[in-house]
Amino acid sequence: MELVKLEVQAIDPEALVGMRSSSLVVLLDVGREAGAERKSAAIRLAESIVRRVAAFLQDTRVTVGVGQDFPSFEHLAESFRQAELAAELGQTLWGGNRAVHYDDLGIHRVLFALRKHEGMVPAALQRIIDHDEEHGTEYVLTLAAYLRHMGRMRSAAEELGIHRNTLEYRVGRIAELADTDLENADNRLALELGIRLLELQRSTSSQRRVPRAPA
Repeated sequence: MELVKLEVQAIDPEALVGMRSSSLVVLLDVGREAGAERKSAAIRLAESIVRRVAAFLQDTRVTVGVGQDFPSFEHLAESFRQAELAAELGQTLWGGNRAVHYDDLGIHRVLFALRKHEGMVPAALQRIIDHDEEHGTEYVLTLAAYLRHMGRMRSAAEELGIHRNTLEYRVGRIAELADTDLENADNRLALELGIRLLELQRSTSSQRRVPRAPA
């Protein structure tokens, strides 16, 4: 708390710093400049907090989430929710010890909102998951690499450390098990979205809670 206060008040003496559960909350005036400059000011402060804590408390991992600036206190709750989400994803997906702005979460904002909805993992992907669990295969991992490289066999095989022929066999087997056409763009999109959701669910459920500082 004291380290964050010193860092924040050096920039804005009127800033507010308080505790909320295991988090620190920072409210400060980012000025009246253009939106990009206000965002940059908030990120600079967030990054300085991370550096200060790392320098003085080397065994403490801090992730700072930054919400969008708001024109009035009516928007405070929404900005805080954004900061909490940015902090949580910064910790679970990217390992923490960083500053993350809500605007930079990209597709993960959508994925996080969908992660608890039933039926978001398509049936085709669930069949592959079930096969992996039953037979000890790694077809979900193979499919993820194949989709990530947009079907380019050579580059996907290099990432997986296997021969291209092996990958071609696995992809054919995956299509058979999933009972789906991997050449169909809609099918590939549904599978990739399902894999992203699966990865997010696993990372957030296994994440140990550590002190973090939404700003």
